[in-house]
Amino acid sequence: PSWRRATEALAEVDRKLALVESLSQRISREAPEKVAGPLLRLHGFRLASAENEEEDGTNKGDNGGSNLVTLSATRDKAERLQRQSALLDTVAKRVESTLQRGVTRMESAT
Repeated sequence: PSWRRATEALAEVDRKLALVESLSQRISREAPEKVAGPLLRLHGFRLASAENEEEDGTNKGDNGGSNLVTLSATRDKAERLQRQSALLDTVAKRVESTLQRGVTRMESAT
């Protein structure tokens, strides 16, 4: 009957969907630029290929103000910002404790 064919078709769709999800996860692990590249291009960035990075040296940091972006450079920048954030947090805590000690001393002196 038709309900059986519909059930089989839905099962086939489910199998194909599972395959597509599996492939997308594998691609995102093995070649993240294939996943993120179209999104970056949508926002106006040009994505450098790995071969061009090595030849041009564009993965060494500042890219001269152009909108050429590499995923590794973006990841490196994010990690650097995270380290700077942790350092600034430590400094802020030290300043806060020093100020608190100063306030405590002033209060006890008066």
